[in-house]
Amino acid sequence: MIAKFDKKARSGTGKGLKKYLENGTKNDRDKKDTRVTLLGDIDILQSAIKLGHNKDYKETYRNIVVSFNEDEISESDLQKIAQTYIEQYTKGYESDEIVSYGEAHIPKIKYKMKYNKATRKFEKIKRKPHIHLSIALYSPKLNKKLILNSNDKRIYDINLLTRKLELEYGFEPVKPKAISNDITQVQATSKTLNKRKKIIDSIDKYIFEYIDQIKNYDDLKNRLQNTFNIEVIRESTSKAKTKSITILYDNKKIRLKGDIFHYSTFDKAREELLSNDNMNIEEIKQVDSKYVLEKLNQQLQEFNQKKVTYINQQNEYARKRAQERIEQYNFQEVQQIKNRFKNYQSKIYYEIYGKSINYNLNGFYIKQYEKQPNNMTIITNKEKHIKVIDRGAEITLEGDNLKEEVKISIELCLAKGWELEDIESNGSEEFIKESKRQINILIKSRDQNMERTQEKYPVINSIDKSKTIVEQEYNKIKNNLSIQNKTKKIDNEKVSLKKDIKKRNFYYK
Repeated sequence: MIAKFDKKARSGTGKGLKKYLENGTKNDRDKKDTRVTLLGDIDILQSAIKLGHNKDYKETYRNIVVSFNEDEISESDLQKIAQTYIEQYTKGYESDEIVSYGEAHIPKIKYKMKYNKATRKFEKIKRKPHIHLSIALYSPKLNKKLILNSNDKRIYDINLLTRKLELEYGFEPVKPKAISNDITQVQATSKTLNKRKKIIDSIDKYIFEYIDQIKNYDDLKNRLQNTFNIEVIRESTSKAKTKSITILYDNKKIRLKGDIFHYSTFDKAREELLSNDNMNIEEIKQVDSKYVLEKLNQQLQEFNQKKVTYINQQNEYARKRAQERIEQYNFQEVQQIKNRFKNYQSKIYYEIYGKSINYNLNGFYIKQYEKQPNNMTIITNKEKHIKVIDRGAEITLEGDNLKEEVKISIELCLAKGWELEDIESNGSEEFIKESKRQINILIKSRDQNMERTQEKYPVINSIDKSKTIVEQEYNKIKNNLSIQNKTKKIDNEKVSLKKDIKKRNFYYK
């Protein structure tokens, strides 16, 4: 795997970033890839980027693309990897002090054709999974720009993290040259990687078998050059944290890492190998991997400790001011606002319907078209195959997720002032069963709340012995309201809301 930064600073409002992630360079994203949201919300990210742009930031956000040589990686692993990179890149900041977003692109089209200028032929390139990570440089909470340093200064710790994740997940290393001109794709370099792996394994096996005959470091180099027809072209310095040599094999540069590959640490490494003479080569590699992992963790810890100290010093005043602003607000009121506007799409929904929706809108896209009749509103989620269109007097369902679409449709009915008892379903057995199930759950929950309210408030005999205060107030409001009744028609293709004096009905063909 490899993590790649942008070559130049990213400025602007983030509109181009969102367009690229959603549509691709040729408006073919849905054909080429399956988009999987891993963390954050792209609309919230864009809002934070816009705030930085309005403050005249020359750089408003950062991008990281993490590419893999593996064909398949689980969604849970992708989420963990994305979160790990964000945490490392923003080390020193709290999670609520940054605005970030990550999504994976899983190829639908497994291959693409690319012209090779050297051979003057088109080559078939295998497309691999990859992750896009974006971080807004403006922190809304701190009201200042994040201190992330230049990408040149972040190569060290991000490379350490990449090597660490390769060991933890068993991923195959990918060279930077394995990245195609489109930074989001990894070219098929399996032949080169296989050759590289083969020669490294052969050298490891040779050292393991003949370590008792290898006298010193110079003897090791001579044996490797003569046995494998290689040339040692570079050696690490004694101050290098990771000892290594770079060899030239079949016109390819290959780096061999380990304490055995340096004169200052050769003797100690040789003794360790001799003491493990009863272990096989795979066991030796496993021990070596654990040792390398420990060193990587130590190096990351040393880097992070300095960075965290610096970030804390630079943000001491900003954090104090942020805390003062928070304390000025009524906590209960702030909590209500947080619950109401859990994300940007929830805010849009509230602005359109005047009520909060009891549904998680993460990953959804909501837009109202004011120039369309009845201010048509579209609610979509491509990943969940949901598409609900509210045309005022007509609602259209064009997705394939019946359960979730019915749930959203009922929420729309409630937002329009409909009563649960007035919603009636008619259509396929599957639809009737699902709609009645959801409606009955809501009715039962409401009635239970009413019963608890009746227990809390006494009956007022002077007014009406059979009704509580809550019921009386409810009936007063109900009698004063003049709500136009409508009928709702639900279809696999279309859902209509038609006028009906008696009831509002769900019809499903």
